[in-house]
Amino acid sequence: MNKIILVLLAAVAGILTGCVTPKIKTPPPAALNFHQFHKVKLVLTDSVNTAFSKGNLPMFEGMVKGRLQSFGYSLVEADPDLLVEVNVLQFDPGNRALRTVVGFGAGRAVIKYTTKFKDPTGNLNAKFLTEPSRDRRAPCRGRKAQC
Repeated sequence: MNKIILVLLAAVAGILTGCVTPKIKTPPPAALNFHQFHKVKLVLTDSVNTAFSKGNLPMFEGMVKGRLQSFGYSLVEADPDLLVEVNVLQFDPGNRALRTVVGFGAGRAVIKYTTKFKDPTGNLNAKFLTEPSRDRRAPCRGRKAQC
């Protein structure tokens, strides 16, 4: 049972990281150099409040923290250079049976969230909405395929 849950979580993580399209909702007021920030505080909010989101949000938070650290940021709780606020709006595991039998996006897992980047005074630098890709076309096959 634990192996099944672990495989499902790994599959959801792979799907969540690869099938999203970020949209800029509030562009930065001027060219913003994110390399000037070194200490980052991450605040993750669950607006979904389902059993699935509560159980899997720590995994998502760990993935986001790992990604921030891979970019060279130090995660801190106090005195940050940049505040990253992530608000999860939709978190759905999808339908594994549909993914297996049908494929091509049927039964896919979905995560939708907003990300706000704020300076230490609370001024909004940028805001992104990340949601699932809407492109549901099957991959092109054969030489004469029309894409």
